[in-house]
Amino acid sequence: MADFGGSHNPADLSSLPQELLRLILSHSSDIHSLLHTVASCRAFYGAFHSLPSPLIDSVLHRELDGSLLPEIIRATRARRLCNSSLSKQELSEARKKFLQREPEKSLDWAVPEGIAAIQLGNSVADLSLAICREYLNNLESHIGNGHEWPLSDDELRRIQQSLFRFETYCNTFPPLGEHLWPNDDVREEWTTFFDIYQPWEIEQLGSVHEALFRLLAPVFNDCAQHDISWAWDEVRYARDYDDGHVEWLLSGGLRYVNKILSTANFHDRWVLMGGREAIHHECNWLYETFQTYKNLFLLRQKGQASGIGRVTKPGDLKENDSLSTVERLWEWSHVKHYEGWGEQSFRCNMAMEDLFRSLRSCGYVFWDESRLTRIGWFDQSVHDLDLDIGDEIFKNAPSLRSEERSWIIRSGLYQDGKRGYWDGDPETTAIDPSQEWRLAAYD
Repeated sequence: MADFGGSHNPADLSSLPQELLRLILSHSSDIHSLLHTVASCRAFYGAFHSLPSPLIDSVLHRELDGSLLPEIIRATRARRLCNSSLSKQELSEARKKFLQREPEKSLDWAVPEGIAAIQLGNSVADLSLAICREYLNNLESHIGNGHEWPLSDDELRRIQQSLFRFETYCNTFPPLGEHLWPNDDVREEWTTFFDIYQPWEIEQLGSVHEALFRLLAPVFNDCAQHDISWAWDEVRYARDYDDGHVEWLLSGGLRYVNKILSTANFHDRWVLMGGREAIHHECNWLYETFQTYKNLFLLRQKGQASGIGRVTKPGDLKENDSLSTVERLWEWSHVKHYEGWGEQSFRCNMAMEDLFRSLRSCGYVFWDESRLTRIGWFDQSVHDLDLDIGDEIFKNAPSLRSEERSWIIRSGLYQDGKRGYWDGDPETTAIDPSQEWRLAAYD
């Protein structure tokens, strides 16, 4: 958009009605050109700040995928709620009402919120492509089919929708803090987030959570293996999805996660991940929420509590010819798997089972029917699949002996006044003989 402040007489602009000035501003191509024009002269500044929200809204509709804007608005409202001054009880009630609201297509945007929405959209674009690459690589390595075709717009949109829902969870339920384990009522409140979703939508959310964990854990572990001060601070290697340090990083939201992943310098990453404060950055968060969700699901289905929202019950699925692709997939993966389990057949409606982690690691709940057909999953039983994907964090972890040896060496270097990156090989670097006894437990 042209810089009106530089090409027009400010007096000419000030004589125009504010409605006309706002109409001009509404044609800004993006949020940055809008704000640049607003700052260019007093007339635009006054017209914008007299009614900023509709202008921001119109630009966001142009700059972001309109089908995903309701999810962005939900994440923004969750952030507002988190930053409110409500009491604990008031906040709990407000969360329930917020989560039950119908999707919104517009919002009374503040300027910082509009900028944050664009930044979030950019981070989601980056992370969705990274997650998709991982899914396709797993298909290529373990299935040998389905990876050859480029990502469709619908497949990408499903992944991005789940990422925005992840961001909403981050904003709705921030971590409680180091080593804190909440009361049962708080843990149950965590799971109210899932009540508005179908089981396959919960599976989609869990799939991107695990994918983000797999992307972030190697970056964290690089510091955990090599930083000298982290050895002294007892910051250990993340070996599984319940690691509290990586969960803390994920809880910072997608812009934070994307910034860590896009930072190449070791020291800068170390600082972003908490530096010397990292030892205190550990929490029970979304991984534990999924465990709580599953436990409560089982209790409720056994009659010890009421139902869990709009979850489909066994036998309630529509006729095959009217099912969506993801519903057909759920019937193939879960309903048919559990149909002979008698009283346990209700498990067909429970997401995030460890049994299906390999499928989640292939992105199965995001694919179009054409890709699923090419893979051939509908032509075989889920019982017959022999996949071992999703546990690479543990598989690629150093041995406990190797990790302990590295810790001993780096702790010694710290005592000698050394700091920063240690590049020694923990299997060959000599250690103080007086410390060898520490390794005996790993022989």
